[in-house]
Amino acid sequence: MHDRLGIAPHIVESILGHVGHKAGVAGVYNKAAYNRDKRRALERWTDYVLAVAEGRESNVVALHSA
Repeated sequence: MHDRLGIAPHIVESILGHVGHKAGVAGVYNKAAYNRDKRRALERWTDYVLAVAEGRESNVVALHSA
């Protein structure tokens, strides 16, 4: 989601149920659920998956030589 759609890593972690972004001090003070951001991210992800499934988006990744 981050690489293809530019969704912030802490939003991706929150969607996946990871707590890494809320470890330590951030976990004590940041009680945000990010519901609006997660909804937008999942809507963008839905659009992306549908585009790939319908052939509107290429899933071919160009390989670069080292």
